[in-house]
Amino acid sequence: VLFILFFYSTCVSADCIWYGIGDHSDPMHPHYTSYEGPGRPLNDADAYQVLSKTCPTYALGPDTPLCCDKDQLNFFHESAKPAYELFRRCPSCWANFRMLLCAMTCDPNQAEFLTPTMVVGKLVFSVQYNLTTSFADSFFNSCKDVQFAGGHAIDTVCSSTSCTTEILLKGISDQGPFPVDFQLSPETDLVTSGNDGSGIIKRPFNGLAYGCNESVPRRHLDAGGPACSCLDCESSCIPPPIPPTPAPWPKIFGLDAWWVGAFFAFVAVVLAFGTFEIATRIYCAVAYRVPSPVGRAATGGDGLSSQETFDDDTRLQPKRRLNCLARLQAKLDNILSRGFYFLGRSVARHPYVTLIGCVIVSAVLCAGCALFTVTTNPVELWSGEQSRARVEKDYFDTHFAPFYRTEQLIIRPRNQSGFWHHALYPASGDALYGPALKREFLDQVLELQSRIRNLSAYSSAFHKYITLDDICFKPLAPNNLECAITSPLEYFQSDPFVLNQTLIEWDEVVADYIDHLLFCANSPTSIGGSYPNKSTSCLASSGMPILPNVVFGGFNGTRYDQSTSVVLTFLVNNDADPNSELVRKAEVWEAEYLRVVKAWVEHNKDWVSVSYQAERSVEDEINRQSEADVFTVSISYLVMFVYVSIFLASYRSCRTVFVDLRVTLGLGGVLIVVVSVVASVGVWSFAGTPATLIIIEVIPFLVLAVGVDNIFILVHDFEFDEKDADKLLRLEARRLTSAHLRVPVSDDQRSLQSDIVPTIKGLVEARIARTLGRVGPSLLLTSATESVAFFCGSLTSIPAVKVFALYAGVSIVLNFLLQIFAFVALLTLDARRHAAQRFDVFCCFGLRQSPAAHVTDFVSADSEQTTAEQQPAPEGDSLSLSSNAWDDVQLSAPAETNKLTSAPHPSTPWLHQVIARCLTPFVLSGWVRPIIVVIGMGWACFAIAIVPHGLHLGLDQRLSMPTDSYMLDYFNTLATELRVGPPLYFVVTEGHVYNETAGQNQVCGTVGCPQHSLMGQVSDASKIPSYTWIAQPAMSWIDDYLDWIDPEGSPGCCRVYVNGSGFCPDDAPSSVCTTCNVTLVDGRPNSEDFTHYLGRFLDQNPGVQCPKGGRAAYHSAVQLHPQNSIGATYFMTYHSVLSKPDDFLDGLRGARRLADQINQVWRNGSSHTKTSTVLAPDSVYAYR
Repeated sequence: VLFILFFYSTCVSADCIWYGIGDHSDPMHPHYTSYEGPGRPLNDADAYQVLSKTCPTYALGPDTPLCCDKDQLNFFHESAKPAYELFRRCPSCWANFRMLLCAMTCDPNQAEFLTPTMVVGKLVFSVQYNLTTSFADSFFNSCKDVQFAGGHAIDTVCSSTSCTTEILLKGISDQGPFPVDFQLSPETDLVTSGNDGSGIIKRPFNGLAYGCNESVPRRHLDAGGPACSCLDCESSCIPPPIPPTPAPWPKIFGLDAWWVGAFFAFVAVVLAFGTFEIATRIYCAVAYRVPSPVGRAATGGDGLSSQETFDDDTRLQPKRRLNCLARLQAKLDNILSRGFYFLGRSVARHPYVTLIGCVIVSAVLCAGCALFTVTTNPVELWSGEQSRARVEKDYFDTHFAPFYRTEQLIIRPRNQSGFWHHALYPASGDALYGPALKREFLDQVLELQSRIRNLSAYSSAFHKYITLDDICFKPLAPNNLECAITSPLEYFQSDPFVLNQTLIEWDEVVADYIDHLLFCANSPTSIGGSYPNKSTSCLASSGMPILPNVVFGGFNGTRYDQSTSVVLTFLVNNDADPNSELVRKAEVWEAEYLRVVKAWVEHNKDWVSVSYQAERSVEDEINRQSEADVFTVSISYLVMFVYVSIFLASYRSCRTVFVDLRVTLGLGGVLIVVVSVVASVGVWSFAGTPATLIIIEVIPFLVLAVGVDNIFILVHDFEFDEKDADKLLRLEARRLTSAHLRVPVSDDQRSLQSDIVPTIKGLVEARIARTLGRVGPSLLLTSATESVAFFCGSLTSIPAVKVFALYAGVSIVLNFLLQIFAFVALLTLDARRHAAQRFDVFCCFGLRQSPAAHVTDFVSADSEQTTAEQQPAPEGDSLSLSSNAWDDVQLSAPAETNKLTSAPHPSTPWLHQVIARCLTPFVLSGWVRPIIVVIGMGWACFAIAIVPHGLHLGLDQRLSMPTDSYMLDYFNTLATELRVGPPLYFVVTEGHVYNETAGQNQVCGTVGCPQHSLMGQVSDASKIPSYTWIAQPAMSWIDDYLDWIDPEGSPGCCRVYVNGSGFCPDDAPSSVCTTCNVTLVDGRPNSEDFTHYLGRFLDQNPGVQCPKGGRAAYHSAVQLHPQNSIGATYFMTYHSVLSKPDDFLDGLRGARRLADQINQVWRNGSSHTKTSTVLAPDSVYAYR
C-alpha cells in the first residue's frame, strides 16, 4: 500500500513549472523563472485583490498555494487588458479566456498540463499547454460571435476571418510574451514518457467553460454577468423570422399568366371589334345617309363660305351619328375656325406691327436669361424636397455633416496571374497569392498614393496653394493631423521602409510584408502588428482602422490573399452649401488631382490599369457632354434651317429659283423656335426656377421638331389654297385690263403697277386668313395637348423631370403663339414678295416682266377656267399666289408683249401624290383599316405582357456619361471589383432617452440587451443579406461607451487624474490616474454619469490601453448639445455588394423596411421613443 501511494504521489505531484519573473528578462516581454515545486501563498493583500478580480476561480483564500507571485499577477493583469476590451461584451467568453490563461499562470497543479519546452538558464522561453478538446471548443464557441469594431473580436486574435479553435489558440500564442504550443486531446489522462524512461501522467486541462448563453456567477471582486446578447451569441438568439420567399410568377396552364392574360385579352378585343365592325357595315348599308361636314372656306369678305361646309367628296354617315356631341364639336370647330380666320386677316393686314410687337415681347421675356441659373447637383436634380430620401438626407446633413467627398482609384495590374511566395512564418508560408499583393505592384501603388497625398493646386480665388491637408478628413484631429486614406499601404502607415522590412533567421527570410498585410487584413483594429515587426500597428497613419473589404477587390469570400486589385480612397470633408469655401477649395484640388492621375495613368498604362474618379467627376462629365451638345444643337438647327429653306419652296424653273426660294422664311421659322426656347428660359428665370442641363440637351430638339412641323403645315396649306383666290385674281385682272388697255404704255405700266400692289396685298390677306382658319384649330389643339401633357408632368416630385416639363410646356406655348403671329406675318411678307416676282433675301431685285404679260395671262387663264369655276380643280393645277398664282404668267421681253403665251402648270409634289393617290386609299380601304386596328391591339397586348419582366426601375448612371468618359471605366470596374457596398446609416432622431436603461435597451447590442433592439435587428438582418442587402452588424457607439465607462472593467479607459485636474489620456501612467467614479445600476451607469462622461468618450483617441476610445469611430455619430444632452445619433453598417440599378433600389427598400420594422417595435414597446424615430438615409448612391 505504501508503495502504491508513493508511486501515485510521484506521478501526479502537484508541482509548478515556474514561479516569479526572471531578473534579467525583457520588461516588455518578461519570462517567468523556472521552478519545480509546490505552489506558494501570495501573502499580499493587494496581490490577492488583483487575483480576486482577475482570476476569481483561484481566489480561495490568502493561504491558497499558487504558482504565481505578485509580479506575475500584475503583469498578467496589465497584459490581459486588451483582451478584456475585446471580449468583455460577452461575460462567458471573457470568463473562459481568463480561465485559460489563469490556469497557465497560477494553477497550483500546472505541471499536470504544462511542460516547459525551452528553458535558458532559469528562464522559461516556451511551453507546451495540453487542453481537452471539449474545453477548447467550448472556449471557441463562446467567443466566435462576439462583436468588436464592426467585426468579430476573435478575428483580431486569429489573424484570419476563417477562424477555428486551433487558429484561435495559435493566435493567442503568437500575441503572447512567449510561444505556447497548445495541444488538444480528447482524453482526460495522457500518459507520456519521462526523460529517465519512467511513465509520467499528464492530465490535459479541462476547466469549467461557460456557454455564451449561460450567465457567469459573481465571485469575489469579479462581477460575473448575464448571458451574452444575441448580437454576440447565436445560441442566445430567438430564431429571426424567415424572410418571405419571392412569390413565383403566376402560371396559367403552366404558362406565364401575363402572356396568357394578354392573349385572351387580345382575342376578346378582336372579337368585340370584329363584331362591332360587321354590325356597323350591315347597319350603314341600309340606313339613311347624309353628307358629313368636313371642309371649311372663307366668305369673300369676313367669314367662311357656307359652301365650304361640305366637301364634294363626302363620306356618307347614318343620320343618328349627328348627335349632340357631334353638333357641339362642329359648333366649336366653327368658332375656332372663324376666330383664327379673323386673326389671320389682322396679322396679314399689319405684318410689320405684328413683328415689332413680337420682337418687343420676346426681348422682354428673353431678358430673364440674365437671372439664369443651372442646377447640376444630383441630389437636387433627382430627389424632391418632400421625398423620403431627401428629407432623411437633409436631416442627416443638418445634424451631422454631409457624406465625405470621395476621391477613389481602383488599381489593377495588367498581368493578372498570381505568384508564389516563399516564407517560413505560418501566416504566409508557401502559397499562391493574388496579383494585387505583388511587392513591385504595391511599390508603384505607394508611389502614386504619395504623389496624390503631396500634390497641391493653386487657387486664383484664394491666392494660395490648396493641399490635401487643407480639405481632408482627419479623424483624430487635433492630436493627429494625418488625413484619412483607406489603402492597403496604410497597414504599413504608407511608409516604404516598413513595407520593405523582413525578418531574417538563419539567413532565410521567415517573414515579410505579406505576413503583416494578411495579419492586418484579418485584424484591422489591432494596435500591435505581426512579424516581421510586431510593433507596427495595423491602424492607418490617421489612426483609423482599414477594413480589408474596402481596400481590396476581386477576391472571393474573405480570401483577401487572392485579391486582383487595390482600392485607394481619399476622404475629403464636405459641406451642405455647394458654394462654401471648403467645397470650392476641394474642387480646385480635385481638378489638379484628376490631371495628375490622368497623366500618371497614361504614363503607366502598359503595366497597370487605373479606374479613377473625384467627387466632381460626375458633374464635370455631364457639363462636358452638355457643352458638346451645344455644338450638336447648333448643327441640328443649321441643318434644319437649310432643309426648311430648300423644301418649303415649290420650284417652277431654273430661272425662278431665287424667287421660289424661302431662305428668309425658313430662317425666320428656325429663329422663332430658338426664341421660344430662350424666352421659356427667361420666363422661368424670372420665376426663380433654376434650369437643368437636360433643357439644353432635349428641349431645343423637341421644340424644333414641333415648330418645323407647324411651319410645313402652314406653308403647304397656304400653297394649295385653290378656292376663291384664282377667281378673285381673274376678276381683278379683267378690271385692270378694261381700265388700262386704252392708255399709253408708259402710263399704263405705272398705273397697272400701282393698282396691282394693293390687289396682291388684298389677295394675300384673304388667303392667309383662310389658311389660318383651316389649320389654326389643329395647331391650337396639338400645341395645347402637348403643353398640357408637359404641365401634367410637372406634377411629379422629381425636380429634374418637373423643371424639364415646365420649361418644355412654356416653350411649346410660346412657339405656338410666335408661329400664329410672327411666322404668319413673315409668311404674309414672303407671299407678297413672291407674287411680285422678287428675289428671296435680296428682295430689292426681281425678275423683269411686262404688265401686258400679266393681263394677257389673266385673260387666257380665265378662258381656261370656264369649267373650273363650276367644279374644283385638282390640287396644284390652278393658279396660286405662293407657288402657283403667277406660275402661268409669261415672263417675256418687251418685244414679246403682244404674244399670248402661258407657262405650263407645275406638277403636284411627288410626296403629295404618293400619299394622296397610294397610301391614303390603301390605308382607308375597307379591309386594311380593321387589319391595322387589330395589329395595333396585338402590339399593345404584347407590350403589356412583357412589361412585368422587361421593365426595370432605376437609372444606370453610366447612361448619363459621354461615350468617351473615363467614368464609364470607373463604373464598370466598380461593379466587378468591389466586394462591399456603400455605407448605410440608421439615424435615431432627437428625443430618444439614452440615459435610462429602458432607452438604452432599445438601441444597444451588448450584454443585457434584448434581441429586438436596433442593434439586434440589424444583426439579424445581416445574417440574410440576400434579402436585406445588409452585409454586417452596425457599429454601435452606445455599446462601446458602456464598455468604456464600466469602472469594473479596464482601468485604461475612463480615468481621471488623482489630483482631480481632469481626464487622463490613454498613455498616462496608472500611478497618477484612477478609475472614474461611476455608479452602476444593474450593470449600467446611472443617468447623471451616463451624460457626464459621454463627451470624454467621444473625444478620447483609441490607444493600446483602451482601444475603445470613441473619437475615431463615433465623434461625428453623436450630436451633443450643451450640458452633454444627446440629440440625434447614427449607427453605421455597410450594404452588401450593389452592382445593378435594381440592386441599389432593393438595398434602399431593404434598409427602409428594417427601419420601419424597428419603429414598429418601438411604438409597441415603452414610452421612451415618443419623440424619436429611426431613419435609414443611405449614403450618396441614393442621390447620384
